[in-house]
Order: sequence, then C-alpha cells, then structure tokens
Amino acid sequence: MDIRNWPIEKIMQLPNEAFGTREVLQLAVDLTSADPVYVISPAGLPDKMVIWEINVAARAAVIVTIHAGLAFGEQLPASDVEFDNLETVFPNVISSDGDRGEFEVSSSAGFDVTQGRFPVVVSGRRLIGKLTRHQGNATEGVIVVVYSSIPTEIPDFYAGSPMDKWDELIRLLRIGVKFPG
Repeated sequence: MDIRNWPIEKIMQLPNEAFGTREVLQLAVDLTSADPVYVISPAGLPDKMVIWEINVAARAAVIVTIHAGLAFGEQLPASDVEFDNLETVFPNVISSDGDRGEFEVSSSAGFDVTQGRFPVVVSGRRLIGKLTRHQGNATEGVIVVVYSSIPTEIPDFYAGSPMDKWDELIRLLRIGVKFPG
C-alpha cells in the first residue's frame, strides 16, 4: 500500500519493523584544538527519516567536557555563525554558554538517546556535527546516529484496523504459516 500521502503522525503509529533497515552513521573528529571542529556526513540522508538513537562521546585520558551540536546542511560550515543558521536537531536545547541547539557532554557519561523515535524531514541534506572542547583536553569526539528512512509503502496488513489485523493473523494460522518462537 502506498503511504506517501499519509501524514507523518499516522506513519509514526506503524510498528518499528515497518521502517526497514536501520543505518549507523559515525563521525569522529580530532579535538586537540580548542577551536570548534565541524564534521559532515559523507552522503546525504534520506528525504524523510526516523532517528532511533544518538550517542555523542568525548575520549580523553581524564574526565573532560565538550559542547556538541547537531544540524542538517548542505556543506561544512566555516564559522559558528554559519552553523547557527542551520536547522539544528535539538532546537530547544541551549548550552551553559547560551548556544542554541548545543549540549554538554562529559567523557565520564557521554550523551545518549537510546529510546528515540524522532521523525525528521531532511530533504537529502547531510548531518553536521560541531564539537568544542569546553573543559580539559579531549583527544577525540565521536557522534553516532542510528536512523532509517520513513517508509513510502507498507504491506496491506499494517494498514488495516486492529480487528483487520487479528482476522489476518487467524487466516495465516489457518493456512499453516509458521511464526518464529
């Protein structure tokens, strides 16, 4: 069934398995400089996608703190001003320094969103990370994002009412379909 015209709210009600293969994007940067470091994904992301997990970590020999920001854009920004004009992943977050869309990450704890299910319209743009040493001497910053594209088609089984799904399950059992477990 074609669901391209469904509103995102309805698509997000589909079960997780309807969203297909999850992809892992990892970006790593050298943080030996005190200046902000920008990193960009090697390719554009799906037009519409779901972010399932985000992890940002600082690696260092001792506990350090970095500021991190994530945004979507076409090219690597050359300055904080250019980064600030991008669409940030977390627009309502403000760091302790007052930077919109940025958050603090400690090397002892990291930053993890592991139960996410955030729909995003990216329109083929790339993920851009901004990492800045804040306290201590971090050696490396790592950003990991797990995502999948939002489906444009689904099996008819998903589109029915709960009663339709129950009827379909009974039909499959009657014709001898074996389910794992």
